[in-house]
Amino acid sequence: MLGWGMGRVEALAVQNEIVDFLDRGYPVAVIYRQLKKTGRVTMGRAAFYQNVATIRRNRTQTAK
Repeated sequence: MLGWGMGRVEALAVQNEIVDFLDRGYPVAVIYRQLKKTGRVTMGRAAFYQNVATIRRNRTQTAK
């Protein structure tokens, strides 16, 4: 189990990969499974979804 806040650190470490997958139209569930399978993330699914939502929110705020 990850320590508090470490899921965010993991998400930030693979943020460019996540954004690339999203730009290519992949669903978040597929992105999670791929990154989990390759060992790039170890956080739970719910934490991953929350971090992706934050990444998306930050992207739309900076795009304005």
